[in-house]
Amino acid sequence: MREYARRIDRVNHEHAVDVLQDLDSGEPTIALGTGIFYAREDGIDVPPDMLAQTGRELDPEDGYALEAYRDLMKKSRAIA
Repeated sequence: MREYARRIDRVNHEHAVDVLQDLDSGEPTIALGTGIFYAREDGIDVPPDMLAQTGRELDPEDGYALEAYRDLMKKSRAIA
């Protein structure tokens, strides 16, 4: 999750802070969803291996994070 924040910070510091605050609040799934959402919104290049790892960590119960991940995957496929 911190890697998402590092990548986002290169483009938008405030978004990176949001991700880290979610992570520090003890809500890793929310932080993951926020990180994925901002990665998509900010046009962050997320390497395929990082996307694959994220997909392996998500469960159907992860709601927001899973939805954000699916949106990011659609966008990354559209670019490829």
